[in-house]
Amino acid sequence: MLLRILTAAALLAGLGAALAAPGELAVPGWRAGVPAEATLEEPQRFDCTGAACPSAGLACLYAVAPPRPAGSRWLTAKDVMNPDVMPWADYEVWLAGAARQLKPALASGPARGGFAERGVPALQALGGRDVVRRDYGLRTRVGYLAMPAFLWGVKGRLYTLACATAPEARQAARLPMIGLIEALAALEPEE
Repeated sequence: MLLRILTAAALLAGLGAALAAPGELAVPGWRAGVPAEATLEEPQRFDCTGAACPSAGLACLYAVAPPRPAGSRWLTAKDVMNPDVMPWADYEVWLAGAARQLKPALASGPARGGFAERGVPALQALGGRDVVRRDYGLRTRVGYLAMPAFLWGVKGRLYTLACATAPEARQAARLPMIGLIEALAALEPEE
């Protein structure tokens, strides 16, 4: 009887793992928030928890834009670099909302005058694909927030990872963010 119970428990545990929600990802050194569809409306949160994480804290939101209309050209990282193609103003509206999700204290204290810093977009190779990084700084009533943002395209869909940390932790946050981006590649369709 005990053997049957243990066997059933093992089968149920295996079934639970097999039925894990799509988009669920375990990344060493990161605690994933509630698995979501990772859309722009409902991004998935990741909190840095590993030994390599900056002491000031690091949290990120991962989201995927809707697919492009049928017959339209697929987006690439080079398109994101082109100011005539990439709607940076629209992205920054989303990014300001992401800041409030990452740092709830900002919800009651909106940004003062928007982004205090907008870095120049830079193209870099990460995880076998081209990724655009753009650094932002947000001045708020509760202090200054560094917000590195990453964007890339896969099969015409735009992916983004927006992170928040203290300004002095930018350099320490670099390697954990790169590791997260590389791990997120497992959720993307094969090119």
